[in-house]
Amino acid sequence: SFPPYFKRQGEPVGVSADFKNIKVVTKYFLVIQAILNSSLFYWYWRAHGDGFHCGLKDIRRFPLRLAKISDSVAKDLSALATRLNDDLNKNSEIRVRNQVTTGRVELQTFFVGISMPILNQIDVVLARHYGLTQEELDFIINYDIKYRMGGTNEEE
Repeated sequence: SFPPYFKRQGEPVGVSADFKNIKVVTKYFLVIQAILNSSLFYWYWRAHGDGFHCGLKDIRRFPLRLAKISDSVAKDLSALATRLNDDLNKNSEIRVRNQVTTGRVELQTFFVGISMPILNQIDVVLARHYGLTQEELDFIINYDIKYRMGGTNEEE
């Protein structure tokens, strides 16, 4: 819900060229944010996208009908999105990179693995919405888990 901190040498604080705004109906802003950060969306994107760039085309293809989301699911997803924002921000840090072409760049770096308990709760709510079985939910939550938790080769 916030642009990550970004500062390039000699310029005011701004946003990275990689940051894109997505316009959504205010009522569904947090719901969509929760969904786009879910493991369910991650699995869908890995299965149907290029695995590197996540663009508007990928987002629009995700099977979601906002009008079909119950008030209780929307309320739960909104609350979880707010918690996720706070958690991501609290656990982030500003990192510095010195690049040949652009010079010194300061950027906010997120450690999503720390927030996995919240992401798992988002998937539990989405499982309720989509009617997923416990087996299907377990698959989604554990899909690519070592990579998503930030594991290193030594840990594997």
